[in-house]
Amino acid sequence: MKLHLNKLRLGMRGSELTGNGPHESKYNEKICMIIPIRDREYQLEEIVPRVEEVLIEQNLDYRIYVIEQGERELFNIGKLINIGFIESQRDQFSDYYVKTDVDIYPITNDVLNYSPYDGVKHLYGHLHTIGGVFSFDKASYIKTNGHSNEYFGWGWEDVDFLERLRICNIEVDKSAHIERRTSRLIHDAITKANENSKNETKESNQRFLDSKIASYKEDIGNIKNDGLNSCNYEIIERYHYKDNPQIIRIIVDV
Repeated sequence: MKLHLNKLRLGMRGSELTGNGPHESKYNEKICMIIPIRDREYQLEEIVPRVEEVLIEQNLDYRIYVIEQGERELFNIGKLINIGFIESQRDQFSDYYVKTDVDIYPITNDVLNYSPYDGVKHLYGHLHTIGGVFSFDKASYIKTNGHSNEYFGWGWEDVDFLERLRICNIEVDKSAHIERRTSRLIHDAITKANENSKNETKESNQRFLDSKIASYKEDIGNIKNDGLNSCNYEIIERYHYKDNPQIIRIIVDV
């Protein structure tokens, strides 16, 4: 199933792609959590029960979207976040999101607040960019046209996204931000394999970032040439993770 988002008329009026339909719940608020992964099954096993406990403790109704990339290309986290956003909007559950890396989760239930946020809020990660864990709403993500789809390998898609936010005059709330690996209350794993894969594409992605940012500054309309409206992908499999209807696992080729 090949998907072309530009045919979905993203952001139109009414119930075409909104999350405003009726939903009765004992919880106060609803969010969608996006977890992009590849080859991280053991970390997925760790994060899911932990964040579920936190979400319930914070009185949030939720859907967790595990977006898993197939083996054809280098890892593309920005595109996987876009895919998670697109697929969740098809389900019309919520207009509020939390994106988290699979290897980051809170040890206690109150160190990271997953509640809906109008705008963009950086919860955990490197201060100079916007990765790790952050909250955002539908309107803000559509305004930036999501993430770029063009950063394969590790690195710089988060800096690109921060530049999109800046150009679109969307302020990132860092009032509750926690810098990476400065809190014992947050699990943040790192492996040698992660570092090796990052180094392989770091330099080429940085050069690509420089050209992308130059194009944004030249014409803000260039943001619309790469992102949600050009996010094509193929769904290989979609199912409920461990038969849990609140956790949707989607395996894709990008």
